[in-house]
Amino acid sequence: MLEAKGEDGVDWLLAHQVVYKNPDGRFSARASWSASRGARFSPEANRAMVRDLLASRLQRCFLLVAAWFGAEWFMLRSVRALLRAADRMRGGDLKARTGIRYGGEELSQLAEAFDDMADALQQREQRLQEQAISDPLTGLYNRRYLNEFLPRELVRSSRNATR
Repeated sequence: MLEAKGEDGVDWLLAHQVVYKNPDGRFSARASWSASRGARFSPEANRAMVRDLLASRLQRCFLLVAAWFGAEWFMLRSVRALLRAADRMRGGDLKARTGIRYGGEELSQLAEAFDDMADALQQREQRLQEQAISDPLTGLYNRRYLNEFLPRELVRSSRNATR
């Protein structure tokens, strides 16, 4: 706070407050206030100032809540869907997909790439499974297929009481 005498001989109180400081150290926004030393404010002016300050705080709170909901709705929801699909894939579920609608933004492009990768892995797994149970020359099932198929069929026939 600073006290100064104006050119007209009136004593003034002057103050300023830094509102925002740039990362480089310079001050980019300041609030200044001045009043004559002998000035008296009316109760109506005081009430108006308090009302304006409260309204300003309420607006900031509303904007913060809106920004939080916007971030939740537009970004975090998609990130969580990607994480769930990645966890399912890590667990061996190659049918896991993100369920995110594809578009031009980065997260939907990432989801599309993830889903394409999951499709490619699922097709590769299916081809490997087919190669493991069939003869490459004749295409007939091999002994490995019989070892997998026979126990399943025996259980099924015992369930149905057919032998």
